[in-house]
Amino acid sequence: MPKPFMALAISATLLLSACSAPAVETTEKPTKTESTEQRLAPVQEKIEDWDLLTDAKIEPFNEDTDKFSGDQVEMVSKDVIKLAEKQLSLDQATSKEHVEQLVDEFASSAPGVLSDNMRKQAKKDARDRDTWSVAYVQPISSSYRIEDDSRFTYAWNAELVPVEDYMGLTVTLFTRTAYWLRTDDGERTMLSIGRWISLSTAEPTYSVSTGDYGWRTASREYNSDICPFAKGEPLVPETTTGAEELESLEKIVTPSPSSFAPVADFKLDQDAIDKAIAKCEA
Repeated sequence: MPKPFMALAISATLLLSACSAPAVETTEKPTKTESTEQRLAPVQEKIEDWDLLTDAKIEPFNEDTDKFSGDQVEMVSKDVIKLAEKQLSLDQATSKEHVEQLVDEFASSAPGVLSDNMRKQAKKDARDRDTWSVAYVQPISSSYRIEDDSRFTYAWNAELVPVEDYMGLTVTLFTRTAYWLRTDDGERTMLSIGRWISLSTAEPTYSVSTGDYGWRTASREYNSDICPFAKGEPLVPETTTGAEELESLEKIVTPSPSSFAPVADFKLDQDAIDKAIAKCEA
């Protein structure tokens, strides 16, 4: 492959940097007259048709996309699947330091050049903000038990995108996981995560053989306590699930199991996030 593509693939990696933040809720919490699980009944109804997380299997994507054949799309999708499966396996952590170890483990699982580029980008992100790690891995605190009836679904998208002087292919996997969690006092609650992994290339065969991809990872966390998130610690569910938490959970689970939705559909209120984080630090 000519050198110009090697350069543009690396620059695309840096441009498509990772991003994430949880949904933020500001309404008053309800009283505990009914259990969290009872309040989550509308969400439970929407995820009944999802696969059990314990049975989750992501199939490769094969669909002709403009000048790229279905077989080329499938080649790239298989590298996306490897990243997604690794990400999903890193589902719990004990501390901020443990989370950072999992980021390195996730980056190490990437193929060839992509692994080095992910590591470099993670180090850069770590210098910029405390919340950097959640765009790579989203482990839940080990103080909660992930229940066997947690659910999972996914959808694919492939599109033609400009990459400098080339028209390239971007393959994106959108996964949603509804984690049923058991608290120390025996109560069940839910924390749901939407994840996006994209790989971009102007030459699939070359990128599959070298790992020289442009990339992007993103995530959205729902019913997640923002204070541990703000410190880069493992995710923790809200202590009480109120009306806005329920509404946000319903937003991430509402698209049908096979429907793809871009991360742009799940907009963040950055001002509300900043104010909520400021309260954590007060």
